[in-house]
Amino acid sequence: LPRPAVVNVWATWCGPCRAELPVLARALAAGEPVVLINAGEDPAQVRAFLDGLGVQAPTFVDGGELRQALQVSGYPSTFVLDRTGQVAARHLGPVDAPQLQALLRQAQAQTGSSPPAP
Repeated sequence: LPRPAVVNVWATWCGPCRAELPVLARALAAGEPVVLINAGEDPAQVRAFLDGLGVQAPTFVDGGELRQALQVSGYPSTFVLDRTGQVAARHLGPVDAPQLQALLRQAQAQTGSSPPAP
């Protein structure tokens, strides 16, 4: 995983996850350090689901180790990881564009660089 980064853990069966995917996909398309982690579903099902939504964002499928390490308690969950891979911030529930921008600013602060102006 890139560090620092904003990591989002989601599932295809999760309505709030589906609602926030376009926001996350736009951030990824803009080159933001966002990583999508699916909650252990079949990779072919996950790709078909994303393709059906027109979301071209790459996603990783977790076997459970990462969710356990991040202590995921619900979906969606979004984390800011610092340079060392430690959780610097967490957000439970769907993120909207302003919330995601705030998390991205927190991630950028982990590098000591200034965030770009919106």
